[in-house]
Amino acid sequence: MSNDQDELDHTLVDVRKAFRLLWLYQRRILDIVHLITDQFDHEFYCWDAMGGKPPGRTTTDPTENWVWSMLPFYQLCLLYLPSGAVADQPKRGEWLLEISIQSDDGYPTAEENTEPDPMQFPSPETSGSYLYLRAWYCKKPLKLNWYNQIWRDNDWPNEEFADLKNLPVAIVRKCVSLTQMGDKAAVYNAVAEFKGLLKKHLGLSFSK
Repeated sequence: MSNDQDELDHTLVDVRKAFRLLWLYQRRILDIVHLITDQFDHEFYCWDAMGGKPPGRTTTDPTENWVWSMLPFYQLCLLYLPSGAVADQPKRGEWLLEISIQSDDGYPTAEENTEPDPMQFPSPETSGSYLYLRAWYCKKPLKLNWYNQIWRDNDWPNEEFADLKNLPVAIVRKCVSLTQMGDKAAVYNAVAEFKGLLKKHLGLSFSK
């Protein structure tokens, strides 16, 4: 085997290891999400991915998309609404639960016209991985879509509690490093702390 072939062989071994590691990571993320959602009465609404969603089966040529579109768990957002809620008619007192995964905060936050190149990111050792819990709380009845006109079209504040500038919607936020989510007890503790913030800022209480 030539040196080039030998190097490629070792590289492909690493690729296979990487895909298997990604499976384990993403399985763990889904388990964490299930533990969180079990603590609320909300139901799944929709999902998004900041790096781009996978293209449709027949509508988009995947070779023309960013590679990030094939890695949606890199920056994954899952949204949940109360049972019976109408997505286009938020009611006073209703709130959208957001669970977001930031697998690597080395990804650039500014919008780019070209695909971000991970070779130019900060080193993995100096970057972090985080889970965000957010509640988007409607303070007045609205004729707006939760996803398109409220969640997607507004800036996400970094504060623990903030009001949107142009809408009667308040946001409560909790950020947890994924390094602190090592077992069920840690997940339950993070949810309990988040519920404490919801009670403190919004006066919400929970049966679970």
